[in-house]
Amino acid sequence: MGPGFDGGVQVRDDGHGGVAYAVACGAASLLFVVSATVTAAGFIVSDRPWERDWFPLAIVVTVVSPFCAVIAGVLVWRSGGGGEFAAAATGSVVRIPPAGADPPGVFDPGAELRRVRMMTWRALGFVVLSCAILLAALWCLAALVRAPSRLLETGQRVPGSVLEVEKHRGTGVVAIQVRYPVGDTTRVARIATQGGRSYSAGQPVTVIYDPGNPGHVRTPGEPNEEWVVIGLCTAAGLVALLSVPASLAAATGWWRRYRAVRRTGWRAAAVAVRPGPPLLTWLAPDLHVRFRDGGGMVLGAAVSTHQISRVDRDLRRDGRVWVGGTGRHVVVMVRREALPGLYVLPVRVRREEPRRPGG
Repeated sequence: MGPGFDGGVQVRDDGHGGVAYAVACGAASLLFVVSATVTAAGFIVSDRPWERDWFPLAIVVTVVSPFCAVIAGVLVWRSGGGGEFAAAATGSVVRIPPAGADPPGVFDPGAELRRVRMMTWRALGFVVLSCAILLAALWCLAALVRAPSRLLETGQRVPGSVLEVEKHRGTGVVAIQVRYPVGDTTRVARIATQGGRSYSAGQPVTVIYDPGNPGHVRTPGEPNEEWVVIGLCTAAGLVALLSVPASLAAATGWWRRYRAVRRTGWRAAAVAVRPGPPLLTWLAPDLHVRFRDGGGMVLGAAVSTHQISRVDRDLRRDGRVWVGGTGRHVVVMVRREALPGLYVLPVRVRREEPRRPGG
């Protein structure tokens, strides 16, 4: 692995990412339309749609999908060559010292290559963690859905009475406080209703409780499902479900960057930052790098949690980075002021700049 790029490597952007982003944008938009339609129809055909099994999932999808569509749309725009602004690049532009002039310990090519490889293993770790969370959420959801039916079949039935009727003003959900005997003691529990039945204080009611957990109760007509816990498990499962392909894509991307850097090596470059438009500066800045031989590139941010905006101040202060890889699989190493070590930035080549005469 030498200090510079291989002469035969052609740096270009193949543009395939734009197609994937466009598909993701369209899918998220379609998902939003479907979920919003289903949610609206639920309010039209039912006075209490939140009691339906599908309602929490529809709400989560309706809220999350437009954000996904917007982000994917911005990425489509960036992949298609958008975001070339008239504003000049900002940041210090420094003279790049000759090869081998860096102080000892500032940059270790082998160690930084291993750091890129470690990013692959970290992403794979997130894949494993996401799969574990997804499986746990599915298991909990299955247990929560089966619990009322199992309690109806195996629970202890005792005569009880309604102590109080509660009605939530915002949602209209009705719950009843019931008193029921458990052995030599009397217990009180809250049961959420969903069948539209009317109750009054002092009304007799049959209470079914779990002998192993007397606080777990229902009535023959009210399953008393744990909607809050079901909603939390559903949300965790959805996040994990989205995280699995995202983490797999991240692991694949880091592995390709590792192979690209291993093939091309590293080289020092001066850097200047061109910020994105207002409200999108966190997503859309470009890096203008210039190498010792006078050539340069415009680098755009890749989809990653490692964003240019997180080290924008360090880039402007130091004005020098190390670049490795080619095409869509480029890595920029940034020296940080506040923390030890270098920060890994995944980027892609947006445009090559010609070598300056005499550079």
